[in-house]
Amino acid sequence: MRTPLPRSRSLTLRSTFLICSLALSATASSQTQLPPDVAPFISVNVPILVLNHVRVIDGTGAAPKEDQALVIDNGNIQSTGPAS
Repeated sequence: MRTPLPRSRSLTLRSTFLICSLALSATASSQTQLPPDVAPFISVNVPILVLNHVRVIDGTGAAPKEDQALVIDNGNIQSTGPAS
């Protein structure tokens, strides 16, 4: 049986996921015209975006990597590495 995450950890993971989703949405949207009902929710509309000082969870079961930089190019993760 899985132990539920503490509330603060769960909120951190959710907000990290939301920020990454919005960033990917913003970079992908630079290729197409944004519908009027979506445009107010996009604050960054560029082809290349860097998310700096983030926690990267790769989904393989490995430990998360802290303080990373994530480069997103046209909606695809281009590279990750130390934020410094």
